[in-house]
Amino acid sequence: MQNRWIRRCVPAALTALAVLGTGCGRSEPASTPAVLPSPVPGVPTDAAAEFFHVRFADGQLSLNDRCPVKKGHLNVDAHPLFVNGRPVGFC
Repeated sequence: MQNRWIRRCVPAALTALAVLGTGCGRSEPASTPAVLPSPVPGVPTDAAAEFFHVRFADGQLSLNDRCPVKKGHLNVDAHPLFVNGRPVGFC
């Protein structure tokens, strides 16, 4: 009876410890937060136009000329979303 308990519970407990990352003396966090580039503020390419692309501080030009959510003007202060390394502006 005791042998059966050891065969079932000990491996399960060791697996739980490995998954939770509660090893002895572990001081660093389990995951490191991602660092995203922040090329804000942006500059409109042609402010006189009805809809304009935004050129960000790193020199990249936004893929879109209007907001994909509201279909309005892009906000030059909004952080872009990067798709395949290219910035998409938002309102």
